[in-house]
Formats: sequence, C-alpha cells, structure tokens
Amino acid sequence: MTAYNNNFKVKNGLEVTDSITAVSVNLSSSTFFVNGAALEVSGGQLNINGSQQIGPTGPTGAQGNVGPTGPQGAQGPEGKFGGANFEFVYITKTDTTDPGTGNLNYNNATYSMATQLVIDALDRNSVDVSSFLETIDDSTSAIKGYAKITNEGTPSEFTLFAITGTHVHSAGYFIVPISYSSGYTGGWSSGTNISVTFNVVGDKGDIGPTGPTGPQGEIGPTGPTGLMGPTGPQGEIGPTGPQGQVGPTGAQGIQGIQGDIGPTGPTGPQGPVGDTGPTGPTGDQGTQGIPGPTGPTGAEGPQGPAGAQGIQGVQGDTGPTGPTGDAGAAGSAGPTGPTGASGDPFGGGTFTGTVTLKGVKETQFDHGVVNGPNWQPDASSGTIHIATFGANITLNTVTNITTGSNVRFIIKQDSTGTRTLTSGWKFQAGNKTLSTAATSTDIIAVYYDGTTYWASLAKGFL
Repeated sequence: MTAYNNNFKVKNGLEVTDSITAVSVNLSSSTFFVNGAALEVSGGQLNINGSQQIGPTGPTGAQGNVGPTGPQGAQGPEGKFGGANFEFVYITKTDTTDPGTGNLNYNNATYSMATQLVIDALDRNSVDVSSFLETIDDSTSAIKGYAKITNEGTPSEFTLFAITGTHVHSAGYFIVPISYSSGYTGGWSSGTNISVTFNVVGDKGDIGPTGPTGPQGEIGPTGPTGLMGPTGPQGEIGPTGPQGQVGPTGAQGIQGIQGDIGPTGPTGPQGPVGDTGPTGPTGDQGTQGIPGPTGPTGAEGPQGPAGAQGIQGVQGDTGPTGPTGDAGAAGSAGPTGPTGASGDPFGGGTFTGTVTLKGVKETQFDHGVVNGPNWQPDASSGTIHIATFGANITLNTVTNITTGSNVRFIIKQDSTGTRTLTSGWKFQAGNKTLSTAATSTDIIAVYYDGTTYWASLAKGFL
C-alpha cells in the first residue's frame, strides 16, 4: 500500500523521507523506518515530535505449530540380570568338599536336580568375595534371593536357582541351599568359565493392618465329597458306675379272698404246741410288691481321640517361577485406609454360638526334590507339604507341629521311581509302603496327639 499525506509517504512498512516536525498517523501494525526524525507511539498514534523515544514492546506473537514427532530411536541392547556379578570356573564333581580356588560345583550332575551350590571364597581372579557371600542368606523371606549362573562362552546357556535357606560356611568355601527355577539343565565340562550373578531378596514386610470386611460373596457350588478319613482308635471303656441302692421293700399285698375249698395242701411247718384243731385250707398267695426305684446310672467314660482328617484332593503342579523383572520406580504413598473391623472372637476369650466356615484355604509348601536321607518338614510353613523323592527317605519328625494338628504330605516318585519311605509313625493297618512307579503320587494324612503321629496312606495317584 502506498499513500501520501503532508509529504508523508507510507509503503509496506513506514518510511519518513521528508523533514516533518509534527504529524499524527493511525497505526495498527507496521514495520517503519525513520530518516531525520524520531518516533513516539502513544495510544495507537504515531507522533513525530523531534525527540527520540522508544515505544512499549508489542504483544507476544501466537505460538507456532508443534513440529512433527521425530522417528523412534533404535532398540537398546538387552539388559543383564541385575545383581552382584563374579567370575568362577565350573567343575563337574558332585560332592560338597572344598572345590578349590576360583571353582564352584553342584551336588548333582543334572542341574535341575541340584539342591546345593558349592562355591569357593575366592573367585577365579583370586578376589576374596566371602564378605558378600556371607550376606546372601540374610533375608527373612522364605526365598533368600536368586543366583544366575551363565556360560561366558555361550551366554544363552544359563541356569536360574532360588536360594532357599541358610548356607554353611566351611574353611574357605560355602555350601548354599538352592532349588532349580529355570534354564540350562546340564552338560558343561570341567574348566568352563562362568559368571555368577546374585540377586538378594529384601526382608519379608510387616503385616499390614486388616482391611475392611468385603461384601459377602455368593455361595459357590458344593465341592466334591472328600475321601473318608481313617477311623480313629477305639476310646478306652469308662469305669463302671457305682451300684444303685436297693429300693425299699414294697407294701404287703392285700389278703386274697377266700377261695373254694381245694385239695389238701402240703403239711405246713410244725406250729407251736397247742390244741390240735382241724387243718384249714391254704389261702392264695398275696400279689407281688411294687419294685423299688432303679439306682443312678454310672458316669460315662471319656471319649476316644478323633480320627485323622480325610485326605484332600491332589493339588496341581505349580509352574516354574519366571525370572524377576527390573524393579519399577517406587510409587508415591497412597492415603491410609480406614481402620479395619474388630478381629473375630477366636483371638482370645470364650465364644458361644455357631460358626460357619466358607472357602477355607489351606497353605501348601512345595519342597521340590528331597534327597534325604532324613527329612524333617516344618509344620509352620503349611498344612500341605509337596515333595518329590529323589532318594530313599526317613521321615520321623515334623518340626514346630502342635498337639491336635492335621498335616498332609503329597509324595511323588521322581523319574527313576522305587524310592522307599522309612518311618516310626503309626500307620493304619501298618501300611506304609509307597507306590514304586516313576512319577506316581501317594498321599499321607497325619494326626498328631502330642505324643504319637497317627497316619494313613492313600496310594497310586498316577
């Protein structure tokens, strides 16, 4: 646009070419240049007054459009199993003696059957790692941590084990209790360079407060009837109650009426000497007197002990545990939940009334492969114990069991079979011979009365 007013020329922008002392121009938004005069912007007017002043800053322009998203970056390399990593040499011996500097071995050539890891206190670079190995069983959780053992030459060959208990520290080496989780099952030769990564589990957390009672769920379908439990032993016969007192003699019956003269009765007993009179007829016998009351019944004997609980159905095999993923970032703490309802009346005191139990769930504990020879399961870990016998086993004691407890054992034969059980428990009919077929399953139900284990064996679950 081009316009002229009082020798004032406007084009595209604003350009002053003449000597102007005072002029006013309506201004919206333009680019302008000044030659020979200063500009002042005030109230939307452009005033040229011969003095140099800078106008106020205009408003910020609108935000430009967001540029297109750039292409996705390339996939990063796979992360390593987290934890402390050490370098060792695998050897093929299967005993639990000192493996030698920088070495480790299992107690079984088939890695999935191994229950002990034997590892030296020095790695293959002669670095002392004993101070770390001392800590791998410090957790209060049932699973203390995990150990991943990898062939350095072939990283795809690795085995993951769970650390299941307290290790033994011998002179210069450690014996660590383990349970196979997943991965490579065997075949390395002695002298294979391996890396060992330990991932320690944190302590078991405190039990949180009891949440509010949820709504009553619908009643589920009735489950199948469990197997009949063995009959409990016959209770001892209670002592005989005291003899009741003899009742009082009944009243004398009334005299019978005079009967017809019958035949002559037998001679009566000799009477006192008197005048001899005629023999009178014998009268009918009087009626029987009323019997006396029966004495009180003796006290009942004590009831015999209850029979052992019936055998529960077989629990399906638990799938292997996958490796632990990387820990996510900690979330912010949620608000504190409402105070839980008061505990049930069974925590102490006396409860009178009717209790209906629905959906009772028992705790089961899988011991994995048990190689014995003496097995002492812990009752505090559950009421159902699952074990695969990898050798002949002696079972005489359940630790932490309390009087009146019922415990069940699901016993499986390994792929070899013919594993035997030796026990001093009282088995029903003396039957304690296990099934011998490979992978077969038997179930033992046990009741403990504080002194004796009463047991029954159900066999042949194939």
